[in-house]
Amino acid sequence: MHDGDHVSTINYAWESPEFYRQWVRDDPDESMYRMCGATIDFTSPNKVSPEGMLALFHALLNEKWLAMIKKNYKVVKKLTAEGFDIS
Repeated sequence: MHDGDHVSTINYAWESPEFYRQWVRDDPDESMYRMCGATIDFTSPNKVSPEGMLALFHALLNEKWLAMIKKNYKVVKKLTAEGFDIS
């Protein structure tokens, strides 16, 4: 957000490329296989440079934030596996 305006959406995928190949059921769209790590969402408004946004994200991402994100990811993954509706 910048001045209340949504400028970009970043996804962060934790799983392996093989996980995503299976997840998309070997869809021929190979861009789905490159989902590991930080990427700009395909629905992102891209009101700023996607490359610049990813560079900023990587510059701000430190071990503390990474540990918190991984912990939250594990909690959500566990809850959804147990059938908890997170929506």
